[in-house]
Amino acid sequence: MKADIFDIEKFIEINDCPQVTNPVMFDQGSQPTPDGLFSYELFGTPSSYDRKTIFGYIDLNNKFLHPVVYRAVTSMNRKIKDLIAGKKMFKVEDGELVEAEEGEPQSGTGIKFLYTKWYSLNFEKSESAKRNAKIEMIEELKRDEAFISSHLVLPAFYRDVNMSQEDFGRIGMDEINSMYARLLNYSSSLDDNNSFFDYPNNSTKNRIQQTINEIYDYMLNTLGKKKGYIKDKLMSKSIDHATSSVISASNYSTESWEDQETLFRYTGVPLAQLIVLFRPFFVREVKNFMEGMLQGKTQIGVPANKEEDNDEKVFYELDNPLKQFTPKKIKKMLDLFIESPNKRFSRIKLNILNDDGEEKEIPTRFYHNNLGRDFTLTDLIYIAAKRIVKDKHVYLTRFPVNNIAV
Repeated sequence: MKADIFDIEKFIEINDCPQVTNPVMFDQGSQPTPDGLFSYELFGTPSSYDRKTIFGYIDLNNKFLHPVVYRAVTSMNRKIKDLIAGKKMFKVEDGELVEAEEGEPQSGTGIKFLYTKWYSLNFEKSESAKRNAKIEMIEELKRDEAFISSHLVLPAFYRDVNMSQEDFGRIGMDEINSMYARLLNYSSSLDDNNSFFDYPNNSTKNRIQQTINEIYDYMLNTLGKKKGYIKDKLMSKSIDHATSSVISASNYSTESWEDQETLFRYTGVPLAQLIVLFRPFFVREVKNFMEGMLQGKTQIGVPANKEEDNDEKVFYELDNPLKQFTPKKIKKMLDLFIESPNKRFSRIKLNILNDDGEEKEIPTRFYHNNLGRDFTLTDLIYIAAKRIVKDKHVYLTRFPVNNIAV
């Protein structure tokens, strides 16, 4: 899988995202402002589907580094932080940022200067794989992919106001809302001054850049790490359908790997472990198979004399055969196969009524002409497995986890 820089402008265009323009969140009546972060007009009413799905955006009124790019370039060249902050004057010589005196030709400072000189900068590769990966990412990006002029606002549902948490006149809300409000305040205060030397403007732009980075870090911490959403809500849950196995080498009984029963790009998984991995599928498939074999049948014939090879049969009345293969009873059959290897070749039997009206068990004799023997539990599981796994994948991990194979 290859991750790419998120194209915010394209997302806004495709989804017709509404623009948030007002940093004031509530009017005097404690109602959301119509153009603010909790607006009912922009994001939909509380508990509605729209409020869960509509993203908004903030117009930043300038170009700023995408937070991923910011991390990459400032880790490789510390001078870029001072440049964006407007602390020092710089010029570009042979692809390198060089400190300059104020008033020197081709010099400047601030994020706008970095934007104009972006294609002039070069980052030299080294023996560090991490550094080289960052450089390759930057080289693949167009300038307007590395820089953003809008910032997405999460759907209101995921950061909504909580009136029940009001404390000393302050309404409870997610802290990301205050970051969005700062972006709105800072971006609205920018003017159209194009000078590279305008310190107040550069200072405000640096605040915007740092707020963008702050939102990015907040989202990373919210989603990832030990207390993040992914680990708390997903990874902390037990895996329903997983199995452990000792890694063992295949038995090679052929001259070439191409003649092996299990091809090189596949892995062999024992039937018992397949049941654990695809348990719900096995319950459904066994049920469907037995219904297909028994649906509408009221009698079953068995040879009158097993020791003689003839067509003479005795027919018995079936006692509602499908009731023997309910999901609950199928699960017991699957557990028997997993837990009792000595029972795996036991015959699948049906309940019949003898002449005295008493219940009796007889073998199903499915595919008897082909097998030359009675139909067993292993036969049933194998047929189900063949149908189930043909379009499935298993995810393999090695413990301790040094790397992952699929």
